[in-house]
Amino acid sequence: MRAQKQRLLFDHVPKTAGVTISRVLSDLLGEPYALEATSNPHFTMLKAAGSRKLLAGHFWFIKDETLSEEWYYATIIRDPIDRFLSQYYFNRTLGINAPDPQVLAARTLTLQQYLDYSVPEIIHSYTNIQAIHFAQRMCDDPYKLTDDQLYNVACASLMEYDCVGVYEDLLGFVNAICRDFGFSPITALPHLNITAQPRDERDITDDVLARLRKANGVDIQLYHWVRERFAQNKSNQGRPTSVRPPLTLSVDNLSPPAPCIAKNNAAMSDPDNLIEFGTREIIIESASCLGKMSGLPAMRSGEPCLIRLECFANIAVADLTIGIAIRNRWGELMYGTNSKLMDHAIAIEQPGHFTAEFVFDMNLGIGEYVVTLALHKGVSHLEGCYHWLEQAAKFAVVGVLGNHFEGAARLVPELSMKFR
Repeated sequence: MRAQKQRLLFDHVPKTAGVTISRVLSDLLGEPYALEATSNPHFTMLKAAGSRKLLAGHFWFIKDETLSEEWYYATIIRDPIDRFLSQYYFNRTLGINAPDPQVLAARTLTLQQYLDYSVPEIIHSYTNIQAIHFAQRMCDDPYKLTDDQLYNVACASLMEYDCVGVYEDLLGFVNAICRDFGFSPITALPHLNITAQPRDERDITDDVLARLRKANGVDIQLYHWVRERFAQNKSNQGRPTSVRPPLTLSVDNLSPPAPCIAKNNAAMSDPDNLIEFGTREIIIESASCLGKMSGLPAMRSGEPCLIRLECFANIAVADLTIGIAIRNRWGELMYGTNSKLMDHAIAIEQPGHFTAEFVFDMNLGIGEYVVTLALHKGVSHLEGCYHWLEQAAKFAVVGVLGNHFEGAARLVPELSMKFR
């Protein structure tokens, strides 16, 4: 057993049996695995982990982010063609009103039409997504790398994980973890969150398969390397494997982003927790969160609230997304949205300053909160991030406007009664 690592983080790549693996790991470590969001920032989850022994879910990373020495990191790689087809047919079962463009496209388009749909969010959904996921920790924009660079960077990132398994040997993956933690091996796995809609083999033509293979050349190479490496991991009882990728790229040679100094006093008051990243082509210069009645970053639950961003664009962009996320003092996500999900189209016609404001009733419970802000492309910052700023503003809910309540959220229920 690796005595120095008693805590486990399972990095769940979508459609790699992650729900099944998470449930088993939860049983082994004796605590719930579920995280509150569908996509979780790694650095925030570690800070909010407290005494937890298990974190399992979809994570994303920022450039130069190191893996914690306290945590045992595990993940699963799947054949990229099979993984995408599973994702596509899974998305077809989701509600038509889901805001994710990948879900909407899968619901309405055949496979051939989906691959013909030349929108970045759709193209990215079937192009080397596993390599992109792991490479994001090593460079600013994995989409700008050549195939050789992307492969080498993804391999370099994965080599820092403690256990990287393959979808075809889930039991072997779990038992490798059991071996390293000193647990007894298990003999069977449950089957959870399986794609309900069967694949339509008429859709999966030779042309579709050829296009997917071409789009996933790096992921295919990465999958074969991981499969060989995991086989040695099992046969060598967890000792370092001799299987290494043909690394030809020095990650240190990748161009770092230009420095950016944020002016917001709330974030700068706690510099140890200030995390920001992005291309800085558009930046958040200052931010505030104020009650519209109090005029202060202290307000009552139910009071109208204003989040204001002062920004500067170095470039013109046709489609900018502005996102906000509110977390409590323990790092738990209270609310998140962005202008794209709110059906707002934002165009920056020329470089210069601009202001953005979000106004809403602050229906959170009494407590202290921080606001994360982001300027990015598409529905998610993973499509391309201009500026992400943790703790861009802080505020406190210090009382209740109207009827008292307890808990994290003000729900304003209606009560009716009938007597017989």
